[in-house]
Amino acid sequence: MSYSTRLLLGLTLLLPLITVPASAQKSPQPSDYERFITAISTGKIEAVQAEIDKGSDINAREKILGSRVIYNKVYGETPLMHAAARGSATPIVELLLDNGAQVNAHDDSGVTALMEAAKFNWSWNVKLLLDRGAQVNARSNYGLTPLTIAAAPRYDHPVRELAIVKLLLEGGAEVDGRDSNGRTPLALSAGRSYTPDIVALLLDHGAKVNAPDRNGVTPLMLAVHERGFPEIVKFLIEKGAQVDARSNNGSTPLHRAAQASIGNRYRSPLLCMTSIHPDYRRDIEEVRQRPLEMIQLLLDTGAQVDARDEDGNTPLIVAAKGTDRPEIIQLLIEKGAEVNARNNDGSTALMVAARGADSGGNIPGVTIIKSTRALLGGDIIELLLDKGANPLAIDASGMKAIDYARNNKALKDTPALKKLAELSGE
Repeated sequence: MSYSTRLLLGLTLLLPLITVPASAQKSPQPSDYERFITAISTGKIEAVQAEIDKGSDINAREKILGSRVIYNKVYGETPLMHAAARGSATPIVELLLDNGAQVNAHDDSGVTALMEAAKFNWSWNVKLLLDRGAQVNARSNYGLTPLTIAAAPRYDHPVRELAIVKLLLEGGAEVDGRDSNGRTPLALSAGRSYTPDIVALLLDHGAKVNAPDRNGVTPLMLAVHERGFPEIVKFLIEKGAQVDARSNNGSTPLHRAAQASIGNRYRSPLLCMTSIHPDYRRDIEEVRQRPLEMIQLLLDTGAQVDARDEDGNTPLIVAAKGTDRPEIIQLLIEKGAEVNARNNDGSTALMVAARGADSGGNIPGVTIIKSTRALLGGDIIELLLDKGANPLAIDASGMKAIDYARNNKALKDTPALKKLAELSGE
């Protein structure tokens, strides 16, 4: 086909779009689903009743309109699911159910109205849906049940969250049902809850305190590594959680607590806020104290201070990877950690500290954390040296701590670099 022929064909296809005036183009009519959602969003039961009276499909589903695909959006939601996620919409939920809304309908990801109500902590919607036949053990495509969703709270509303978990358990929810990662409601609650209340309730209903997920991670490991509330860690240990349990990669709760001292998952938003509101500094300090408290608690209850993971790392080596808390290094050594222990690559805690913190990319808040670590990295190196770390040790790559330190821009012209160089004979 010649160029001129292709051009003519293209113009022919475009001609209708060019010649039809804008005034003649009709806007698409809203679907039954969209009309119901608009009515529900008003919060007025009369508006929803009006749509029912018009004969709109009460079980209409959200669909992709033409090419309007929204990235990472799940389609297939029904009006009932939308209403269940709204705390003020309980009368509307009841109205929809009375008029034939399918209580166990699910969207394209397998999420039901009961799961939506549980996710947003609307206990009155949860109770109504259960009373009307919602399947308490329904599973999403990711293996989530209403209980696993409720046990991993998104917000800090402990009274409402506890009430929902209680309703679900009384309704026959499987207490040890696992999601697609093999995590139980107890594991999710241990990692995400703000208080031990849900953890206690699940254990009272027979949840297994040491149930591992597919990676061998136990509820105690999640408790020390995610939100990291010492009250939950202490409660799990009192209920029989194994302080030296091992995941598939050989890590123990102590490894995970040491790793939590490095992470920025919960600190970075607060660190960003300190520049906006000074009062957040109090919250920062409270969060910063958690890893130290958890490590102390684990050690006091018998955790092995020099346990090794599959890479040969001890908790001290893990902590030295980039913690901004010299107190954690101090505590581990005081509790008997071998300061010159080597991992499978021959690296010691001193070498790891000299390398510096892992890169945080462009994640908000991480730059601030890295700057904090840079200021304290020298303190940690000096502390390790004072505690007997061998500056002449050589790893499997033939490198010494001083070699790594000289490649670490954060240590340039610092007393720590000077001291390390002197002790290395350079």
